[in-house]
Amino acid sequence: MGELLEALERAGELERTVVVMTGDHGMPFPRCKGNLYDCGARVPLAMRWPGVIRPGRAVEDFVSVTDLAPTFLGIAGLEPPAVMTGTSLLEMLRGSGNDGEKVELLQSNRPRLPIVGTSKTGSP
Repeated sequence: MGELLEALERAGELERTVVVMTGDHGMPFPRCKGNLYDCGARVPLAMRWPGVIRPGRAVEDFVSVTDLAPTFLGIAGLEPPAVMTGTSLLEMLRGSGNDGEKVELLQSNRPRLPIVGTSKTGSP
């Protein structure tokens, strides 16, 4: 990330570029990726937008990666198509709140493995 920011700065584009960093859930460890524990339902998301997002600001609101495309379109001044299920994060990023409560349903059909011992498949 540091190298990217340095390259943008050298090119004179750092102050006019929105930088977004997010990640995957990592390795499929038990009670992580593909499960509804915190580490399976949360991924990192960091954004830098000079003049809009205050440096060091932390937001605890629930967002989804499906919200990124409508957000990018909004930054470009475009309306997202009606088929997009995500919600633009522009109001939240600008610090003026959001347009209402966001409701998401997370459902898993995976049985929870025992905390102690092993399952029949040998997974801890």
